[in-house]
Amino acid sequence: MWRWPALVAMFVVGIALGVTSLQCARLARVEDASPAATGATSQNAHSQPAAGTHESLDAAAVHEELQALRRDVARWRSSPGHLADVSQEARIEAPRQASDAARRHSTSAATADGQRTLAYWNQLNAIMAQETAMRGSAADVTAENAPSLVAARREAFQFAAQAIRQLDPEGADPEVVAIAYDIAQWYDEGTANSQEAESLLGTADVATRRGPRGSSWRTNEQRHRDRCLEINRHGAELQRKMSEKYQLAFPKLL
Repeated sequence: MWRWPALVAMFVVGIALGVTSLQCARLARVEDASPAATGATSQNAHSQPAAGTHESLDAAAVHEELQALRRDVARWRSSPGHLADVSQEARIEAPRQASDAARRHSTSAATADGQRTLAYWNQLNAIMAQETAMRGSAADVTAENAPSLVAARREAFQFAAQAIRQLDPEGADPEVVAIAYDIAQWYDEGTANSQEAESLLGTADVATRRGPRGSSWRTNEQRHRDRCLEINRHGAELQRKMSEKYQLAFPKLL
């Protein structure tokens, strides 16, 4: 159970009682120095007091001061206004401080989430950069090197899909994790298309290459390229969104 507001109320009441006691003590001393008390002392100034008179007067004054102190404290305790003010102050202060603590915690958590998301994002980029290097360039593709280029593409896609799924998504933004799995699935589709291309290239039957199997492969390749463009657009939007959300510089998604 949340006990902090009650502890605050007790602490504030304790301070208030201490201040009131000091005030009561000052009032008692002022009453002792009043004109009436001074006059009584002057009337007896020329008389010689009996033994023990000074001690008796001092004891009576102390007794009266204590009685006045007890009366004032009792009046303070019986006044509902003082306790109500203290309770109201405690009720206002507790939520305010709790709100401040929650706000600090929220800011700290957001900063940590942003750093983890950026780290995940950078790891994803590193995997795709390595995949690109493994795949090689298809700029100068020929009938002779086509099989090796397709094989390199398949191996690169297999590597990237597996590496992305091995990333630790703990603490990363769900939207970034989601696009990472979309990219991994895209690599899976690329792997399947590459395997079919290797099979088609390995056959000497030209009719098979130009027939339904070849046509299906070309359709899948076009769909794969279109899906790549969609992911690239989504990645660019997500880069801006994450940069604004976490106030961190997210690089372009490769």
